[in-house]
Amino acid sequence: MLSSLKEKGWWKGKCRGLNIDDDLLQIASHLGQPIGARRRRSVVEVLKPQSSSFAHDNSLSAQYQLSSFPFHVDTAHWPTPCRYIVMGCKSSGICGRETHLIDWELLQLKHSDINLLKNAVFLVKDGRRSFYSSIVSDNNPFIRYDIGCMHTTDRDSEIALQVLNSAFDNAKKIDIEWKENDILVLDNWRMLHGRSSSSNAFGMNSSRELHRVLTK
Repeated sequence: MLSSLKEKGWWKGKCRGLNIDDDLLQIASHLGQPIGARRRRSVVEVLKPQSSSFAHDNSLSAQYQLSSFPFHVDTAHWPTPCRYIVMGCKSSGICGRETHLIDWELLQLKHSDINLLKNAVFLVKDGRRSFYSSIVSDNNPFIRYDIGCMHTTDRDSEIALQVLNSAFDNAKKIDIEWKENDILVLDNWRMLHGRSSSSNAFGMNSSRELHRVLTK
């Protein structure tokens, strides 16, 4: 697993125990310190496609509901985004939702594009803890990108989004098809991930259920 994470930025395997949450916590503890995505909530978070009425405010679920999710990194609203994402499939459902990955290191960005991403300023909204940040920085080893919480402040930041959207369109994408007891580990400082829309007309009652643990 460690060699795959270092080489590719992600690893996929199978649950080996009787309880997938135990496996997720064990893997997360091996990689770092497990941490909950939201304050005063369980370290293991259940992820299901849902309508805005059930979603957390300002989350991608609230904004995109049952449709596809744009590419992003998790916890971009934290001062330092989480290091790894450990996800397991509790139920694949019949909705056909895939997770799509893009390797930041393989994006076709020019030197001028990188400079723009370093200098363009975004407002990262997190209530009273909001702050300003660029997408990349010479001082940080991670990328910060999530249009759900990052808002443009000027023309440069608007152009930066256009540059990235073009790079995403031309990037090689990795499609992860979920099956029960699958486990996926992502280097959140390197890999962007998104979600496809449902291929099934029955809606969220037939949707997948993923469990997630983050590490710092």
